[in-house]
Amino acid sequence: MATRSDSLDQLLARLNISQTTSRDTALYEVIKELIKRLKEISIAVGSSSGGSSITNLTEIQQFINPFIDSGDDGLAPLVPGQTGPVGADGISNIPGPAGPITVGPMGLDGEDGLPGYPIPGNQGIQGIQGIDGPQGPITLGPMGLNGEDGMDGFPIPGPSGRDGDSWTLIEARPCSATANEDFINLSAYNEIFVFAVFITKAISGTLLLRVSTDNGATFLTTSGDYQSLANTGVGTNLTNMIMHSTNATAVRTCYTEIKNFNGSSPHYAQSLSATSDYIIPTTTPLNAIRVFGSAGGNLTGGTIYVFGR
Repeated sequence: MATRSDSLDQLLARLNISQTTSRDTALYEVIKELIKRLKEISIAVGSSSGGSSITNLTEIQQFINPFIDSGDDGLAPLVPGQTGPVGADGISNIPGPAGPITVGPMGLDGEDGLPGYPIPGNQGIQGIQGIDGPQGPITLGPMGLNGEDGMDGFPIPGPSGRDGDSWTLIEARPCSATANEDFINLSAYNEIFVFAVFITKAISGTLLLRVSTDNGATFLTTSGDYQSLANTGVGTNLTNMIMHSTNATAVRTCYTEIKNFNGSSPHYAQSLSATSDYIIPTTTPLNAIRVFGSAGGNLTGGTIYVFGR
């Protein structure tokens, strides 16, 4: 007759040939350990005389058997023994060790674990609007162009003019004991403005002007090279242009302006003389001018300014 210890050995053998160890090693070790403990209890029970111990062991075997031995492996199922005796109560209600002391976040007062971070409350309602303050003193605007406060605003500069629209001073030449004052290298300018200021002459006469097409090597001197224009449109042939009327040795100031100076079409001029409009019929560009006295002699004083644009 087989003993309960033999049955447990048989149970352990079936566990070893099952696939439990490959499917779940941890489960295999638990069941193996449980069978070992049951075998130890079985041996102890076999030496005792209490029937209740055998019954408790049988109940344990009946609990384990359905999970291990289904009969599908061709082996005979285990026959549960009697339930073994109830074991003594385990130790309980023993508190575990205390956890480590932790420190809360820094509080508002600089100490750890004290007040938490404040949560903003709802925005309050808008207060009552204050009354308007008193009106400020009356002030005056900046000084206007007419000299009165609070009138005209400051002038705003206009846009810059196009290149060439401004006059450029080419030369300012004092006159002293020279019969002719020649100004050359003027081919870059479309307009020439000759301004003779406080001119005196050794011999009484007027101030005359001639032009050149070869940069001062020669000047146009033939009658018809210049024409004075009457208001009827009739031209009078001349050998030069007259800058002012009446003969004198005393101080005289006058001017002549020549337009289309370096153009390839007739040139137009204006001066202070009685017949102030002139045409220079040549279509050759001009590039030099000469200022001289009508009666000969030297220019003894004053300054001749030549501007171009």
